[in-house]
Amino acid sequence: MPSTCKFRLNNKNGVYYSGQWVKGVIVLQTTKEKTIRNICLRILGEAKVHWSEKNSREKSTGMHEQIANYKGNKTYVDQHVVVYEEEVLPAGTYVFPCRFRLPKSCPTSCRGKYGHVRYLLQLTVDRPFRYDNVFNRPLTVLKRVDLNLNPEFKVPLQCEEICSVGCWPCATGDIIFTLWIPFGAYASGQILHYSLKIQNHSMTDITGYKVEFIECMTFVAQRPEYNEIETRTTVASQNSDDVCLRLSNRQFEGEMELPSLPADTEDQGLIRVEHYLQIEMILRGCHSNKTIAVPIFIGNVPIRESLDRAAEAETTPVQNPPPAYHQSDSSDEESTADRPPPYGDLKPPSFEEAISRSTFFLDVEANEFSPDDNFQPLYPMYRHVNDKN
Repeated sequence: MPSTCKFRLNNKNGVYYSGQWVKGVIVLQTTKEKTIRNICLRILGEAKVHWSEKNSREKSTGMHEQIANYKGNKTYVDQHVVVYEEEVLPAGTYVFPCRFRLPKSCPTSCRGKYGHVRYLLQLTVDRPFRYDNVFNRPLTVLKRVDLNLNPEFKVPLQCEEICSVGCWPCATGDIIFTLWIPFGAYASGQILHYSLKIQNHSMTDITGYKVEFIECMTFVAQRPEYNEIETRTTVASQNSDDVCLRLSNRQFEGEMELPSLPADTEDQGLIRVEHYLQIEMILRGCHSNKTIAVPIFIGNVPIRESLDRAAEAETTPVQNPPPAYHQSDSSDEESTADRPPPYGDLKPPSFEEAISRSTFFLDVEANEFSPDDNFQPLYPMYRHVNDKN
């Protein structure tokens, strides 16, 4: 029977905020004696991006196609400690303590088509002249994004588009679309309410509309030269058959529950994340459909005024006491470390896997001991705040 390893962490779901301590024990069980160099425990956090593009270049013999491989990587944390140094590992059960500090600068875990930000805890049994025994525990790291700290997020969003239907000399008139949203930022699991006003001054009927919540990821490569590539993924959608006839005005109210999503990024890292709400109006006949879109900032601490329950909206957050770290671990950085948000009277969120996608980034430089390719980061969901008293 091969060796087994269990990671027993202080956070059972493996979710941590940047600046927190990752603590626990790792239980290694072997069934026979092994000759080893040592046993090492490591925590690794990194961003990686990679994609390929075909480029045509003119040479003396004609046009030639070349494949350019664009890559980028950045390490946020890479710490290791040797926990066993004997050359012989007898059969039995071994318990190794685990204690690592996540830097406050660690960005949120995420995974897209051309890259990922990934964190893992790794135990390696270094064996001479044989394959090492490597055991991994993927982690989710969250950079706290408190939406209450930016007053602009509490201001309603309004966007207006004026579209002409048809073209001269067959133009049939203009359509004015106005999209209104009560807040500029939300957290996963919340209900996003919207109001769509249509002033149809044309001779064309609007037969319905489609609402999409779109996640936009930008991947940045550093080698062989700077380059960017962008993906747009519809993470939630709904259709409506509400009609706005020609030469009429209508106003529609709607809502959409936001799925498990990574927070928008506020820095210029290798992977940038943004979100949009887009509404596509469906026009009768051979006319092209019209769209209107507004950016929605996603965080992981919701705006208190956006909560449906008035009692929670009026409650002042109460700061949680700092974790009881040992005195020898105190530092200036610790005093500013990210901690789980102060929920006050608001129930803590549940944590759910990020929404599934059709394609994911696979690390071409990884070996067979890399973490499970099916691992999905966990994000806080505030679905329960939508329940009214």
